[in-house]
Amino acid sequence: MGSAVIHINLPNFQAAILPLIEPSLHDYPYVIAHPSANRPIVISSSSRAIKEGIVAGMSLSRAFARLPKLKVLPPNPHLAAKVEHSLLEIASHFTPTIQNDSQGHLYLDVSGTSRLFGPPIDCGVKVRRALLEELNLEVAVASATNKLVAKIATRTIKPEGIIEVREGEESPFLAVQDSSLLPGVGPKIGALLQIASLTTIGEIATLSDVEATTLLGRRGLALKEAALGIDPSLVDPRSLRERTLEERVDFAQSALSFDEIRGGLLRAIEGVGLSLRRENLECYSVETHLFYDDGKWCSERINSKSPLKGDEELLEAAWRGCEKILRRGRINSIAVKLTNLAPSSGGDLFTPPLKASVEAVADSTRVRYGGAGLRRATTLFYG
Repeated sequence: MGSAVIHINLPNFQAAILPLIEPSLHDYPYVIAHPSANRPIVISSSSRAIKEGIVAGMSLSRAFARLPKLKVLPPNPHLAAKVEHSLLEIASHFTPTIQNDSQGHLYLDVSGTSRLFGPPIDCGVKVRRALLEELNLEVAVASATNKLVAKIATRTIKPEGIIEVREGEESPFLAVQDSSLLPGVGPKIGALLQIASLTTIGEIATLSDVEATTLLGRRGLALKEAALGIDPSLVDPRSLRERTLEERVDFAQSALSFDEIRGGLLRAIEGVGLSLRRENLECYSVETHLFYDDGKWCSERINSKSPLKGDEELLEAAWRGCEKILRRGRINSIAVKLTNLAPSSGGDLFTPPLKASVEAVADSTRVRYGGAGLRRATTLFYG
């Protein structure tokens, strides 16, 4: 039996959970926001507010212009934590392997549960019924062969319902879906797709590698791969806050010069940076570890206010950390660890197109032919 993943999607989580403690809010237009902020925006909208055209990310002033009687409520972190705990508790009755991406997004690996709960779609029905009966929450549930397809599937039916994408049916299912449903397609990428008249996921899948990188920059090949329904990532019970990505390089002979050390560091960055982008993530902390030939080791962490994704920006942070812990002595190994991970916010229109395209092509080559398939010349002697 192949992989089987169930995705639970509770859209507009912050707004959807409030009627659990304030039933009078049912069928009333309200939003979650911080009205005292310098530029208050809508964090989450009720279903009634959405029908009035008020969506997350909209300025509060614009929302009031659309609906003067709109009710504004602050976030309720205590309730959110309680509901998330309940979601996990109910889901754990069906499988021990659950990935909680927070804010009402859960992935369940149900590959080995058919004897207990039937086929994946039957298990999905049972999960959805349990959430409705025990929490009075209507959710969108999808079963598929991987997380990516399951996530897109729930987006096609939200705010509630159930859907199954069977093995072998991924391509025809994705081909007709709107391109905006593809993870990683935000306003900036969406605008580029609109200009190119790429309205469906299937049209993105037909792009050549050159076309994808030319149009979409560093995210081009990853988006094309997603449009094909390719997702090798597993359901990971650890939260993104707990997860790390790490790459270590051992020198054949202890390194002493700056050029050797920087070359080894760059080799580690190539490996860990590829893992970061393949999982459609970004990071806010880079740890550099130096292991000396006398048995001692030093480490330094560099935090960033802006997300880090590309090799050059990762290398800059790692090298700053490296400079702080460099001392006299030969180095046997270098390790780079990425922490404070978060889902990628999408492409960066300020990245020069040529630079973004080169990195995307390099990533694609390494995926196809392994890490040694393409390397910078300065890293050839390391790792």
